Amino acid sequence: MLNDSDFSMLTESHWWDSYVFFDVAAQNSIISFPKRTISQVFHKLFDTEIHRREDTATLANDSLKIGILASKYRLHDEASLFLQRTALNMVGYGHRKDITLHEVFEAIDECSNSNCPQVPDWLRRVATFTTDVFDFSEREIGHIPNWYTKLLAKHNPERLVDEFDYHLSEENWHRTDVILENIIKTFPLTTQSEYSFLRCMTTVDAHRALKERAEGNETLDKIYQEQCKILGGIPPLPRELNSTEHEEIPEFSNVKAIQPNNLDELSSTLHSLSYKVRKKFIIDWITHWKAQGQGAIILNSFNEYYEQGKSDYELDRCLHEIYLLSKKINGKTKAYTWAVRDINLNNSWNRYAYSQSEESLREYGSTYKNKWESILRDTMSPGSSKEQRNEAIIVPSTQLVTYLVAAGKLELAAEITEAMVSSLEGDIAHLPLNELYWYKQPIEPRVAPLHLIYLHYKWPDRYARLQTAKQISMLLQDDTYTEFRSLYIQYLSKQQYEVDIVDYLSILLLIENSPFQKEEITQNIRFPSILSDELILNLGYVDTRRDDLTPLYSEFSEDLIPNRSKYERYANGMSLKCITTLHELEQEYNAPLIKHFLLEWEQVHKRHFCPVFNPYNFCGDQFSSREKINCSFSWAAESSILSAYTRTLAYAIDQQSIPADIALMHAEEVLPFGSIAINLSPSEPPKIWPRLDDLKKDDLLPGQSELEQYLSLIANSDEILLHADGPVLRNHTGVCIDLRVILVSLYDTEIQDPHYIFDSIDFERNTEEDIFPLAKWTWPNSTGRWEIDWLSRGYFRPTYCVGDLPISSVTQNESSVEYFSGTVSNGVWKYWVDHWYPAHRIEVGSSLGTYMTVSKDFFSKFKEYTDNNYYLVAKMTVVDRREYLRDKAPIITYAIQSI
Repeated sequence: MLNDSDFSMLTESHWWDSYVFFDVAAQNSIISFPKRTISQVFHKLFDTEIHRREDTATLANDSLKIGILASKYRLHDEASLFLQRTALNMVGYGHRKDITLHEVFEAIDECSNSNCPQVPDWLRRVATFTTDVFDFSEREIGHIPNWYTKLLAKHNPERLVDEFDYHLSEENWHRTDVILENIIKTFPLTTQSEYSFLRCMTTVDAHRALKERAEGNETLDKIYQEQCKILGGIPPLPRELNSTEHEEIPEFSNVKAIQPNNLDELSSTLHSLSYKVRKKFIIDWITHWKAQGQGAIILNSFNEYYEQGKSDYELDRCLHEIYLLSKKINGKTKAYTWAVRDINLNNSWNRYAYSQSEESLREYGSTYKNKWESILRDTMSPGSSKEQRNEAIIVPSTQLVTYLVAAGKLELAAEITEAMVSSLEGDIAHLPLNELYWYKQPIEPRVAPLHLIYLHYKWPDRYARLQTAKQISMLLQDDTYTEFRSLYIQYLSKQQYEVDIVDYLSILLLIENSPFQKEEITQNIRFPSILSDELILNLGYVDTRRDDLTPLYSEFSEDLIPNRSKYERYANGMSLKCITTLHELEQEYNAPLIKHFLLEWEQVHKRHFCPVFNPYNFCGDQFSSREKINCSFSWAAESSILSAYTRTLAYAIDQQSIPADIALMHAEEVLPFGSIAINLSPSEPPKIWPRLDDLKKDDLLPGQSELEQYLSLIANSDEILLHADGPVLRNHTGVCIDLRVILVSLYDTEIQDPHYIFDSIDFERNTEEDIFPLAKWTWPNSTGRWEIDWLSRGYFRPTYCVGDLPISSVTQNESSVEYFSGTVSNGVWKYWVDHWYPAHRIEVGSSLGTYMTVSKDFFSKFKEYTDNNYYLVAKMTVVDRREYLRDKAPIITYAIQSI
């Protein structure tokens, strides 16, 4: 017999599973264990069960199994606990009961339409479960969160800030999109802070909501047009998940062919028709014969039919239209009989009643306000009608609320809705729900946009974060927004990751004169780093670098082993740059940096948890998880990893004697932005850049001849492209086309293969092969991790110098970077945006395009002076995902044109 010490030893094993152990023991009739010990084990199992977040059907089955097992060991009290838990999960909310929450929201919505004052409280009470329900059910009610948000925007708009904050931190992107859309739909949009918030938006739903609000509003329309330029048009619409063609609505028989007294033929015809046209058919049939003066015959025919005790499914569905006919001919008093028949025969009080029941009940409540109780008595009381289909009496809920609201009995409707909400609370009281995440005090509407701008700075779309940084910097410079400055300090102090603090401090680099005092900044940095130290030094808040770096990193015992697999799950989608840098430093200085980095990350993650980022959760409206994509995201897990990176670099300086300037140089790669994207606005694409409308299912793809036509037009333009790389067409669920064009000088005119020329340039063999592009990729003076998309497309500079002194000076304005030699322009670099979206197929580039141009006059003189052979070479990449083809290789076409 095992004693307590034996059990203690067993339970310390990583392989220990209490349920499996005692289940196997019971199956082999081994039940002689210390009762106190096994009682403790089953109590621990119960504690685990009450905190599990799974489908309640699974929870019920598991509790039942453990309860049965407890009874085998004569633990009757413990077995009782599990059986009670089983009952709660069986009769409460969960498996196949998603419709319950839908009904509650239907009732709340009905009361909302009548501005019932209880709605805000009901929404507060269902807020948490509206989020948590998906952990406990079969997830068949994806529409509920959207419904909830729309109601919240109407009745508790100030709580949209709370909702956005919470769901942003939880990375519930399907919720945040809807919240942003409803903020734009319901906020006044009359203040500068609201205008700034609008300029941060990059999602299609927010963009469309702004377009609606901009109608007839000059200020909002101007902002909308600005956003169209920033985003390069409307962001892509969500993909159609259903691949089937739209079903055509079938035609139906001639209504004139069925006589008004021939219900048998009418019934037979209705049964043969598509459900999509039955209602229209019966309306057209009644309308036709009523116009012929035969309406009374229709009523008599139906009345005789039902007086005989007959019933037919399709004829029953016609009863509301028969009621309307009777009301027109005989008045509402005589039509009352048809209203009762309709409710009884179609079970309109039933939650699963046919789709027209809601409309019918609303009509009857409105029409019979003065005898609303009579309708209830004649359709609910046992034996109230011989025409009821069965003896069961349905206790109505949502349908009754609909009826009472229409009848003007709002207080009674509110009482029933309260009962429904309370019943739901009772059904879910045993579930381990999260605490309500709303702020203790709601944000004042006046300052809500200010909070939203700071919260939006954590939106994962890098382009959106850059736009938000611009708006924050502009508002901070506005002396009228002192509250916004106070909020900056407040949000700075809340940051849990070193890199998030760096992101906030970087905004101050965009401001000529910072509005903050030294103490305001330095005392609100909770987790400093060598990078934040460098920023506050550059900003003038401190005069010297710190001497003691020990607060900037952790020390670990040598026997600790990091969990590399866990790190890799969180690092999925990140650039390998930081790991590569640490590996190179480790090799050069013989320092254990990789291990320290992984341990630092575990420490940072333990300090402040963040979820694993799934890019497909964010961009699932365009891509499925089986499709390979590149992304333009910056997310919480990235911040935690890069924070560990900066801490490791501090450790490298302090403990491994790695030079501070080298470590700091690598740390600066973590900065969010440098001098490109944050300071430049998008331009139009090159004037002669090909533009294609979306290609339909049977449209031909552009090929060799089309590419040669594009190149011919480019070669004969007034604007000479030296280097360009960008999108031609973007449809992530259809056809995507990229084009890259380079102007090259060829010493050997026998080289006429554009594919060879591109390979020579890309693999840096071009100099030795006498292939000289007139513009080449380069790095700006400073760049940040949110500017990768610009660099990947190409930040170009000329490879020649034409003019006087000074040589190669650079001038930057609002939308371009221009290279000069003395007063002679040597080329202009710009970028454009094509229907911005922060993800793209791996075979093509991002939604950004970049290019460098010179004037035709400049190039003509340059060509004449150099007397070289110049050619434009082009590479067109086509990805076709029409017909849901996923594995088809991209089509790459090359062309060359002398110029």
